[in-house]
Amino acid sequence: CKRPFEQSRQAAPMITEPYVYQGKMIVEQTYPIIIDGKFAGVAGVDRALADVEASLRRIADGAKTDLFLISSTGQIIAATIDPEGTSQSDTDGLLKTQNINQTDYAGLFTQILAPPRKNRLVLSLDPTDQRSYFFASAAIPTGDWTLILRKSESELLAPIRNQLLQRIALVVGGIGIVVALVLAVSLRLAKRVSQAAAIAERVANGDLGQKVEMVEDADEAGVLIRAIGRMTDNLNTLVGNVKRASIQLNSTATQLAATSREQQSTASSFGASSTEIAAAVKQITTTSNELVGTMSEV
Repeated sequence: CKRPFEQSRQAAPMITEPYVYQGKMIVEQTYPIIIDGKFAGVAGVDRALADVEASLRRIADGAKTDLFLISSTGQIIAATIDPEGTSQSDTDGLLKTQNINQTDYAGLFTQILAPPRKNRLVLSLDPTDQRSYFFASAAIPTGDWTLILRKSESELLAPIRNQLLQRIALVVGGIGIVVALVLAVSLRLAKRVSQAAAIAERVANGDLGQKVEMVEDADEAGVLIRAIGRMTDNLNTLVGNVKRASIQLNSTATQLAATSREQQSTASSFGASSTEIAAAVKQITTTSNELVGTMSEV
């Protein structure tokens, strides 16, 4: 801590790589003590990797995820995964204090930890079980460490998938209700249209005697049935008027026939009178001729 402070005049914490101290794997965290701008000493704390791992496990269990804590040089400080067929101690032996290049995660973690170190999110197959996981990294400024979180894709997407299925079910149910309503309205409308077509067919065949039952529905079929009913009533009125006109016409024709017979009788009487008049004229002519002869003789 002293040399960096003397170079930069800035107090900064430092964290060592894991090492064995009194039979335990530990890391040492130190911070320079500065008094009146002068270096006065170093405060430090040693932390066993087992304690660090226990803290990580509590966090991982609460979040239902797996965690990897990696130092600035790529050393795995602690990890919470338990590979199949291994105990926790075996896992410690496999990953704890191992460089990532010596593990199955070399390619994946090298990609995540590539400079510049920053928060990253990667979806990849886990090299140990070949299952799909999301790997999220978060840089820790103190010591330039990195915390990597591993979460199963299926577990992460399960709530989203469940919500999606629920919404799909609601949408399908809503569509079903809409289809049922549309079908009910369509069947009712089709029944009305069929009724209107039957009435129109009877009217077209001249059957105006059956009364059309009026409906109060405001749809197109109801309007059509009411229109056909009014048309039937109007046709019945028209036919009645035609019948009355026919009766009047027949009566007028009968009167005309009687008048014609009277005129024929009158014409016959007039013919007889004309004959009588012609005979009288003929007699007058004869008498006139005789009178002329007599006058000639006189």
